[in-house]
Amino acid sequence: MEQDWLKIYRNFDDNALAALASTGLVRRAAKDVEADKVAWASPPDSKQATLRADGQLVTLSPGGPAKASCDCPAPGICKHILAAALWLR
Repeated sequence: MEQDWLKIYRNFDDNALAALASTGLVRRAAKDVEADKVAWASPPDSKQATLRADGQLVTLSPGGPAKASCDCPAPGICKHILAAALWLR
């Protein structure tokens, strides 16, 4: 069953995501989604959802993209977090 809090991520359009990161990162993240590089790593629950995005583990929480985490070395909101948010749409 889908968790209601995942809708938070669907409310972020490309412009809102670009405001958190950059237009270029959103564009690269969209290419990963188009290339089918995003998928569930484990089913979402009431506290988090875990996805794989281009080989990286992304953990989403009810706090939205700013509170999401990724195991890549990039600081802050990376293309993997953006790809996960785009994929959820």
